[in-house]
Amino acid sequence: MTIKQSIFLVVGTFLFCHQYYSGGCVPVPLREGTATATATATTAPKLRLSEQAVVTPDNPTRTTKRTTPTAASARTTFTAGTANAAGTTTSSAAILSKETRDSVVASMEVVMKTKVCNNSKQNRKSTWSPLCKGGITQRLKQLIQSPSLSESNRIRIVQIGAHTGWDENDPFIGGMTHLLDALPRDFRQRFVEYVFVEASPQVFPKLEENVQKHAHLCHFETINAGIMPDSHIAPNTTQPKPTLTFYSIRDTVDIHTGKDTLSGKKLPFWATQIGSFDRGHLLKHQFAFTKKGLSLKDYIVETPIPVLSLSGLVTDHTLFALVDTEGFDCNIILGTQILPRFLMYEVLHCSKEKKEAAAKYLGSKGFTLSGQNKIPGGFENVVAVA
Repeated sequence: MTIKQSIFLVVGTFLFCHQYYSGGCVPVPLREGTATATATATTAPKLRLSEQAVVTPDNPTRTTKRTTPTAASARTTFTAGTANAAGTTTSSAAILSKETRDSVVASMEVVMKTKVCNNSKQNRKSTWSPLCKGGITQRLKQLIQSPSLSESNRIRIVQIGAHTGWDENDPFIGGMTHLLDALPRDFRQRFVEYVFVEASPQVFPKLEENVQKHAHLCHFETINAGIMPDSHIAPNTTQPKPTLTFYSIRDTVDIHTGKDTLSGKKLPFWATQIGSFDRGHLLKHQFAFTKKGLSLKDYIVETPIPVLSLSGLVTDHTLFALVDTEGFDCNIILGTQILPRFLMYEVLHCSKEKKEAAAKYLGSKGFTLSGQNKIPGGFENVVAVA
């Protein structure tokens, strides 16, 4: 190669990296025996991708993003510019240097201090307040610096009952979006994974659509399934099993506004958020339909869906899990053996006995509990920190 060709190669590589990667091409140390690479390089073989759009009991997710033909899991993953099968490592040889980790930690600590965990009146009343006091910043630092952090063992956030993912009444997503957006882009897309689980087949396509819009934030995984206690799942099973009927609101009701195209009337914005395994839970909201001269029973859709356990989604790198399953939350907590150190679950629809039992169970595991969103007779949610 001539000197002139070498110069063209170097300049071309520089321009490519800075056009497509906000952090540029930062050299990353490799394990012994590998060739020099950059943070955006990949040593894994390229996979041929195919389009899938199938909804069956055996393949419960509605896949609208490209997935690998060999993907056995009923899950969809999203990363800006890529679409990998769950667990696929795109750069298995590359590891993070201490300097890179320190830089990521510095970025994280700044946004946690100034935006997520600051002492403003709004933050003191938010879900993040007990998480910040409980040391979630320190926990995240530990995970970033963990020697076992890799693209097959990412920092994980799990949200059960995700609905569309970015709802205005979501108590957690705003702070997490601030945090992810502040981390170096290459790091968060390779080493941070946000898992959304949504049971409603009517809502799930909108969740996938929103995830695609936010794919620049990190590596996403969407799962169209329900969550049940560990005892409902076969031992050592991570694949969804179609076992239960899920009750949801028909897709004529707009997910965000509540506008019903069937009757032309406007229902509450939360109308599609009441889906549950318990049909009786939906019927408790008949009042909202009666006000409009409608019958809720005409809007209930029954769908057999697969179920997973929360224990099966929690890894040693899980930072936080949010559980919002419209009345089944306390049962899930009581039946889950493996829990992350930071957890939030809804108690609004739990019976008094189940609330107390869940609190006692978490207390026995070393969790400290705090109520969130005060309502008459108690709280809407509980934040648990171990």
